[in-house]
Amino acid sequence: MMQPNNLQNKYLESQVQTASPVQLINMLYDGAIKFANFAIAGIRENNIEKKTTNIIKVEKIIIELRTSLNFDQGGDIAKNLDKIYDYMYTTLMDANDQNDISKIESIIKEILIIKDGWQAVIRDYSNGFNKQAASAPKSAYGQTAGYGQGGGGPSIAASKPAYPPQNPIQGLNLSC
Repeated sequence: MMQPNNLQNKYLESQVQTASPVQLINMLYDGAIKFANFAIAGIRENNIEKKTTNIIKVEKIIIELRTSLNFDQGGDIAKNLDKIYDYMYTTLMDANDQNDISKIESIIKEILIIKDGWQAVIRDYSNGFNKQAASAPKSAYGQTAGYGQGGGGPSIAASKPAYPPQNPIQGLNLSC
């Protein structure tokens, strides 16, 4: 008989394999929020291992989101998301060092803002946007909000310029 954890892993694996690129991004946001909440619980419980393990999981998700950006097709949106992810990563490192719940909560809020945008993309896509796009030239639409198909794309971690640790979300126009 399969253990409950194995069943969960099989279910998650099946979800990932059958998800669209937009759904995969949404799943990454959900995971980041979940692990950020576990990290907050770790701080409240004075459990350093729980806090650190879960902040590192959120950081890895942020890295995956950054490396999946497609700057050629995503333009300014991809550049803005890159700055936001850089800010989030830096803030998570500070939160880990300082046991700062408010910094983790601010990251959760920012992820929720971006996730709401992705929910709108999913709704538009499932409500027929894909039918309109099918009759137009492919180059006019590219990938959704600058992400490559299936989370791939060139690795940008080694060539990243350092951005000042300020909140890039304020003042950004993320509308399409």
